[in-house]
Amino acid sequence: FMEWVNQNGWKPDTIYGGILWDGFAAALIEKTDKRTVVEIAKSLLQIGEEFGNFKVLSIDAAAYHNSGASPVQELTFGLVAWIDLIDALVGEGFYPQEIIQKTMFRVAVGSDFFLEIAKVKAARILMHRMISLYQLDVPAEDLFFFVETSFWTKTISDPDTDMIRNTTEAMAGIIGGANALYVLPHDIATEIPGTLSERLARNVSNILKEESYLDRILDPVAGSYFIENLIVAIFQKVKESLSYVEEMGGWWTCYESGFIQKEVKTLRKEKMEGVLDGRRSKIGVNKYTIRKEIMNPKSKAEEEESWALSPCRESMLAENLIWNL
Repeated sequence: FMEWVNQNGWKPDTIYGGILWDGFAAALIEKTDKRTVVEIAKSLLQIGEEFGNFKVLSIDAAAYHNSGASPVQELTFGLVAWIDLIDALVGEGFYPQEIIQKTMFRVAVGSDFFLEIAKVKAARILMHRMISLYQLDVPAEDLFFFVETSFWTKTISDPDTDMIRNTTEAMAGIIGGANALYVLPHDIATEIPGTLSERLARNVSNILKEESYLDRILDPVAGSYFIENLIVAIFQKVKESLSYVEEMGGWWTCYESGFIQKEVKTLRKEKMEGVLDGRRSKIGVNKYTIRKEIMNPKSKAEEEESWALSPCRESMLAENLIWNL
């Protein structure tokens, strides 16, 4: 990409955007070692040095969300991985400011509307507080948040309802303070999303912008007692969890011991079984179901290795039961 930019003669400071890469989160999909992750991060920082407005690193909380984690787990594991990476890169001769300026926060937003708004807002506060610990003064509004709709909430049995989920998730992301928004195709759970669903996904942003005017107001939920309390609750719980994981040796130690994977998988199983036995309502899956042909599901987390943490869906167990009938 950098070579392509240079070949076209564009000035480095006119390039905006970033790379959605978090080497620690990637290690949950494809096994690797910490040394390799650090070397890749070093190369990215060196390549992106002249591109002042282009991010080359990510805090990928979305990876945990789409594996079934709670909001507290998402933010905890995403941020503690970033701490590990900063520490490793500082040991390689980089300054914290170089790393922080080249990092953006990637977060996935689920269907619990108010909780997800609070989660995104809490994530910005937490990232800002962590940066201040390095004696750096970076305004909270300058932090870049890439928000995407959730893969975890999508179904194969009722993609029509997933269009509504996509829209409310996108709204929550925008209201929470997204700088960039990616809306997944509503039929992303199937093997090959259709061109129509991709077009609808693109138009969700247009509708929220042109009809709801969400691009013309700074913070629609400012002063909301309910959301402010949710933000404080998430902040405090993540702060406690961060201290606990750090005491255990940091992200990579917890990854090698299987602590992170076990914590997320335990909660994931509980959520999936809740949908399966009806304790958790899921429209189109265990409530208001419509019999139709179900396409082969895209994710099969039950086949993952013990060290891995794969993207999956809350409705997967229930839909697999239907699939096998």
